Amino acid sequence: MPRGDSLGREATFYLGLASYAHGDLAKAESAFTYLASQFPLTEVRNNLGVVAARRGEKTALEDFQNAVQADPNDPDYRFNLALTYFRAGDLASASRQLREALNLQPSDSQAKSLLDTIST
Repeated sequence: MPRGDSLGREATFYLGLASYAHGDLAKAESAFTYLASQFPLTEVRNNLGVVAARRGEKTALEDFQNAVQADPNDPDYRFNLALTYFRAGDLASASRQLREALNLQPSDSQAKSLLDTIST
């Protein structure tokens, strides 16, 4: 797809989302990997992390770290990174990311709940 083809880019992004929603993780990963290689979009890096986490792959951590580094003000990226740290047993890092997510979006009930779980 040509770099200037914004409709093709958008279609590939939605193909990745639809594939993920239907449980076709390989197809979702393929779509997001292609987009990430052509267009450095933070949303794509985050979605690659979501797919990798769902598949139990360790690359999810790096994908989420890259997303947070690129856009530290997105609470969803921070929550995804926190959840990955939590699943890996790194509770201190998970807590730190959850606090940052809650600073950005105080009404995030999932972040509050996970932080409460870690704190007890």
